[in-house]
Amino acid sequence: MEKFKNNKKITKRYFAKRTLNEMTPEEWVQAILDTNSSRKKGKCGENKLVHILKKQGFKEFFNWDDFLKTDYCVVKFSKKFNLKNVRENLGVKIKTKKQNKTLDLIIKAKDKILLCEAKHLNTSGGGQDKQISELIEILRLTEKNGVSYISFLDGKYSNILLSDNGYGDKIITQRKEINKFLNNSPNNYWVNTAGFESLIFDLK
Repeated sequence: MEKFKNNKKITKRYFAKRTLNEMTPEEWVQAILDTNSSRKKGKCGENKLVHILKKQGFKEFFNWDDFLKTDYCVVKFSKKFNLKNVRENLGVKIKTKKQNKTLDLIIKAKDKILLCEAKHLNTSGGGQDKQISELIEILRLTEKNGVSYISFLDGKYSNILLSDNGYGDKIITQRKEINKFLNNSPNNYWVNTAGFESLIFDLK
């Protein structure tokens, strides 16, 4: 983690002092930095949720045998818990627009399965809007076997979306989409940290 921070600082300083040539637009470099930052924050979000789950008595596992035989547990999407295996073992489709997109966590509470995507955002913008769209898309997904989807958004932008204030047309549109898809898919959830804690408490 510290190595990543140092590399990011070095990269920013390097490009700040150097005029890029026409073959390397500065926007591309910033996009790469933003993507790496988003991935880092996403992983922090995953770890935060796993920590909350563990406090409520859920166990984290790394293989299918333990996951399938335990009532309250969580796993992260990984090589063992890839899309193919998850679809086969849980009987789900996970039909996102982006083909073969994996989510972040699989939560099991007895016979209930919840598939979770976690993001951390503080501001809006091009890359951030794309991540919000991905979270909203998760709410549209449905499964015949009652599996639920969780869109978890942490950070200042989550508070803006969940508030009653205006904040402009874009925010209002995003709120309307969230409400619409939650109404269409009542088994799904859009939560911040407090909402996630409440949901997990109810599952126990």
